[in-house]
Amino acid sequence: LPIFGVFSMLRKESLVADAFAHASLAGVAAAFLVRGALGAEGSAPRSMAVLILGAGVSGSLAVGAIGWLTRSTRLTADTATAAVSSASFGLGICLLSVARRAGGAGQAGLDQLIFGSAASMTRADAWTMAVLAALTLTITLVASKPLTAIAFSDRYARTTGLRVTAMEALLAALVAAVTLA
Repeated sequence: LPIFGVFSMLRKESLVADAFAHASLAGVAAAFLVRGALGAEGSAPRSMAVLILGAGVSGSLAVGAIGWLTRSTRLTADTATAAVSSASFGLGICLLSVARRAGGAGQAGLDQLIFGSAASMTRADAWTMAVLAALTLTITLVASKPLTAIAFSDRYARTTGLRVTAMEALLAALVAAVTLA
């Protein structure tokens, strides 16, 4: 959704979406493994909602780690993003290898899902992503004025009475939703 990317770019946070995407690999693989360990394979071993939840959790942890590293150390935001992105992607590859060895990943089409094969999508997958995309677009359009204010100057936004922290959290949630959709 290009309408959304402008806000991240203006805040110089465009790489956060990349870090979130790299970190989501670990979450997808972990969610798949946990679902299998709990015996929830049944007729639908790959539940898009469960995998999106796993990706969202791991991506959010990565974005939180980037924020913590930037605030708590002398690392710049770019360096923290690169470090967290690399580490979380490495973890994701390791977990994906474990999922492949555990069995069921091939049957579930996990590789096709992760590496993007439209032919492996089910109707439920498409609806899940469409609803997520529509919700994200609606929220972006409704909140466009405050998002624009914080994108250009969070100081100005504070002086006008906007809750900048809440809008930054919304922006982070929108980055997550766009990345997951």
